[in-house]
Parts: sequence; C-alpha cells; structure tokens
Amino acid sequence: MKIEVDSWNFVGVPIYLRTGKAMATKSTQIVIEFKEIPNILFKKFGPIKKNRIILEVQPNEGIDIHFNIKQNGSSKEVERVKSQFVKEMESKEAYEKLLEDAIMGDKTLFTSWYMLEETWRIVEDLVNCKMNCPLVHAYEKGTNGPVQSYNLLENDNRKWYE
Repeated sequence: MKIEVDSWNFVGVPIYLRTGKAMATKSTQIVIEFKEIPNILFKKFGPIKKNRIILEVQPNEGIDIHFNIKQNGSSKEVERVKSQFVKEMESKEAYEKLLEDAIMGDKTLFTSWYMLEETWRIVEDLVNCKMNCPLVHAYEKGTNGPVQSYNLLENDNRKWYE
C-alpha cells in the first residue's frame, strides 16, 4: 500500500508498505531512498544511483548507508559505497524479550492503550468496509508478494528494494 503522512515535514513523501506471510524471505526493513539532486556535477560521466539508508529491524539488526563518492584521482566517475553497522551480540527472540519484560513489569516495549485502540479502529474499518475498500491480493507462497505490489511502485516510477 502507499500511504502519506499528514504533516508539513512529510509533504510529498510517499511511504510504501508491503507485508505478508510465507514470502520469499522473512525480514523487516525500512528503506529511505533520497531524491535525486538536480544538476549533479558528475552525472554526465555515468549513471548515479540514489543514496539510501536501510534500517534492518529483523532478522539481523543493523543499518546500511549507501552513498556515492567520486573515484580517487582524476577520474570523474562516481562509485557507490556502503557503510554497514551491525549489532554484533546475540539478541533474544522478540517473544522472549516481551515475556521477560511482562514478568518484570517493564512496559517500555508495550503498545499504549491509545495506539492499540487506533490500530483496532483501522482494522475494524478494513474488515467492515462497504465501499471503496482496499484490495488484498493473493500471491504464491515463497514469492515477494503479489504482482500488484510491483505495479504500485512502477506507477510512481519506483522499484522495491530487494
């Protein structure tokens, strides 16, 4: 799905969500892709990919930053480099941590009542929808989701980060 946030600092920033069970890989990522800057100095010497930050939530926690730099020396070509920050230590499974926190009385990772209520309101609206309802598309097990998810981004001249 494509959503937009009604906030001055996110005007014109599309947010795309893709989720499902039994997809090709089990991962949770947030990919921030920066807009192409107009009049890039070295663009005439070769294609330049967009800079991006990838926040890997699971299964491996970490941050990847992909950015472009001019090659050393007199070359006018740009190359893509990546900085990677990975959590080195072994972490507990999500349910292990939540159960331990519940036993200890730590509410930090638990949803607030307001957030829970709002989530149910959204789900209820989807379940009880009568007109102009969003579509849920089936897909083959082990794939990256339905073809409609690719069409959604292609309509905006974008692609999923795979």
